[in-house]
Amino acid sequence: MKIIILISALLISSAFAETFDYSKKFGIGGSFGYNTPVFGNPFNTAADSGETWGVHARYHLCASCGIEAAFTKQEFKDTNSALQVTDVLFFHRLKAMERFTPVLGAGVGAVDITHYDPGSLKLGVKLRAGAEYALNQAFSLGLNVDYQNVNKMLFAANLPGRNINTIAARLGLTWYFGGAAKETVKASTPAAAAVVATEKDSDNDGVMDSKDKCPASAPGTTVNAYGCAEKEKATVHLNVQFASGKTAIAQGYDSDLKELAAFMTEHAGTKIEIQGHTDSSGSKAINKKLSESRAQAVKAYLVNVLKVDAARVDAKGYGDEKPVASNDTAEGKQQNRRVVAIIEE
Repeated sequence: MKIIILISALLISSAFAETFDYSKKFGIGGSFGYNTPVFGNPFNTAADSGETWGVHARYHLCASCGIEAAFTKQEFKDTNSALQVTDVLFFHRLKAMERFTPVLGAGVGAVDITHYDPGSLKLGVKLRAGAEYALNQAFSLGLNVDYQNVNKMLFAANLPGRNINTIAARLGLTWYFGGAAKETVKASTPAAAAVVATEKDSDNDGVMDSKDKCPASAPGTTVNAYGCAEKEKATVHLNVQFASGKTAIAQGYDSDLKELAAFMTEHAGTKIEIQGHTDSSGSKAINKKLSESRAQAVKAYLVNVLKVDAARVDAKGYGDEKPVASNDTAEGKQQNRRVVAIIEE
C-alpha cells in the first residue's frame, strides 16, 4: 500500500506540458493492488484486506471518454472466498489531453463468489475515482480506487444479510494502439520553403513590373519611381464598373480602391485624376453628367473612407467620348461604364 501511495504522490507532483489525445485508440493492460471489505454483510466481518489484480481492454470514444471491459479478482485473508468480477465501465477523463488527469467512472457486470453458491452470478455495480499519468503517447499509468457493490438481485442469487461492499485500490498500466493517423507538421527549412516567383522588369527601366505603371517604356528612357517617363501618363486600372444609369459603387471594389490609396501614400508627390466614363446609351449631356457623378463617387470614397488628401484628387467626367469596347454589345457597354485613375506629377 505504501508503494501505491508513493507513486500517487509522484504522479500528482509531475509537470505536464505535452498533449495526449487517445481518441479512437484501443488499450489493453493490467492492474494490481489491495482491497478491503467494508460495511453491510457478514462477509465483510469475516474477511480481511487482501490482494487484487485484473486485466482490461479499452476503447476511447473521444479524448475525454471511453469504455472499458475488465476482469478483476479480489482476494481476502481469513476466507477462501474471492470475488471474480466481469464488467463494463464507462470512464471520463476530466483533463482530456493533459499528461495527468483525474478519472471518474461507473460500470455494471456479473460477480462470481468463489466457494460460495457455485455457478450463481450476482449483480455487480462499480464506481471509480482515480488519476492517470501518460508516460508517453503509447503507455499510461493509472491509480484507481473502485467501490464494488455485489447485489443478490441477478438470477435471484442469495446473499447472507445485505449486499457485499468492497473498496479496491489498484495501480495499472495501459498500452494504447491504433487510432486515426495524425499529420506531422514539419518545421520549415530553406530547402522546403515555397519558391517565390522572381520579380521581373520587362521594359528594363529599373522598376519591377509589380510597381510599374508604364510597363512599356522605351529602352533607355528615364522614368520616375513608378516607371513612367516625364511625358507619360500612368493609368491605374481601378476596374470600378457601374450598373446602367447608376452612380453608386457596387460591393467588391474596396480592394482596388485601397490599392490606389496605398500607391498614393507610397508616392506622396503624386496627384491623380479620377476619370468617369459611360456607354453610348442616352444623350451626350446626360452621359457627361452621369460620368462626372461616377468620378465624384470614387473621389468621395478615397477621401472620406480611405483618408486620401482631397487636394491630390481631381474628378472629371468624359461621358461616352472614350470607349474601350464596342457599344454594340451588352458586354462592351458594361466595360465602358467605368472609372479609371490617371497619375499626374
